[in-house]
Amino acid sequence: YWKSAKYVEIEYSTDKNFSKHVKTKKIKKGTFNKAKAKSTLSKLKKKKTYYFRVRLIDQKGVYTNWSKTVKVKTK
Repeated sequence: YWKSAKYVEIEYSTDKNFSKHVKTKKIKKGTFNKAKAKSTLSKLKKKKTYYFRVRLIDQKGVYTNWSKTVKVKTK
């Protein structure tokens, strides 16, 4: 599915169930780089726990299932 993906969608939240405080970033495949990641992550609050998950979107707008959730605590 990765080859046919057009976008990568990243969702993150301070709520492990993603029912509140959810932020979403939709990034065109091939354009995400270290600078964009750093820019996004620098906006996170210090000493907070965040939950991240990703999914792919193809040219027809079909979404994959969300990935497994990853828990991250900021410094």
